[in-house]
Amino acid sequence: MIKAASVGLGWWSDELAKSIQGKSKKIKIVSCYSKSKKKRINFSKKYKTHYHDSFKAILKDSKVDAVILTTPHSLHGKHAIQALRNGKHVFVEKPMATKYLDAKKMYLTAKKYKKILSVGHNRRYSSVSDFINNLNRQKKIGKILHLDSNFSASGALNYKKKFWRANRKESPGGAIAGLGIHMIDLMCFFGGQIKTVQSLVKKYAVKVNIDDTTSALFEFKKSCTGNLTTIFACPYTTTFNIFGTNMNIFSKYLVFRIAGIR
Repeated sequence: MIKAASVGLGWWSDELAKSIQGKSKKIKIVSCYSKSKKKRINFSKKYKTHYHDSFKAILKDSKVDAVILTTPHSLHGKHAIQALRNGKHVFVEKPMATKYLDAKKMYLTAKKYKKILSVGHNRRYSSVSDFINNLNRQKKIGKILHLDSNFSASGALNYKKKFWRANRKESPGGAIAGLGIHMIDLMCFFGGQIKTVQSLVKKYAVKVNIDDTTSALFEFKKSCTGNLTTIFACPYTTTFNIFGTNMNIFSKYLVFRIAGIR
């Protein structure tokens, strides 16, 4: 049983804890930390854990095997590297980091200290993704030619200036860090590594200092293309479509349909 500490206590740490505590036989949250003492106490009471008074105290606790990081995006690299160096496995929420060099350093540190570094890209584990992957393994899709994705929501319309996400440091590329990155990961899952990318990022509607409308065109190493739309100022939508030589697959809200099977 992996004994983990949850670090960065917001709504998403709550979602992860609800999926772990009392349900998993492989991992258990045994402690937590937030700068807010109130949050530490509330989380520990709700999920029956201990709490630490500092991140450093968690790192020095030999009874903690791993940390679950749901801290602000720009802190992922710093916190993950500190944890790995102190012998902890790390689960870090997406985005892995906001800078390429931070992400590379995280990877190399995990390799050096022989610890697991896992990033919270959950879309590839959805039932729809699993179904599509099975079709692909059976070669029923044929040659994948193009991947089309959209993950959008209206959240940024309600952002206040003091909200931690409401700045370009924490939300580069508008909705990329919060929403679009899920679809980039899913496209890479089927298309391979990104070979080239072109993007257009604009601010049209939100009141805070971030962009809200992003589109990007990708070329993947498995010789296919991809398109991403991610908007932070429109009604919720999520779609993932695949165009292949044998069939096209259209999924929306994790429901799918198939067209053109030969």
